[in-house]
Amino acid sequence: MKKKLSITMDSDINDKLDSYAKDNQKVKSQVIELAVSKYLEKEHKKMTEVEEYLKQFVDDMQEDKK
Repeated sequence: MKKKLSITMDSDINDKLDSYAKDNQKVKSQVIELAVSKYLEKEHKKMTEVEEYLKQFVDDMQEDKK
């Protein structure tokens, strides 16, 4: 399911994107979509690591309590 995403970016980033995409809006959108996807994937991995650490921390605390 795709949702419309509105982003604001610095003009120099926009200029670089325009240069790369040769002012082709579809290519520009695909580059942005890929970048956002990669970022979210990376952040999800970080959150998974935090969740695993938290679970282990709580388990360790419960062990210490015994």
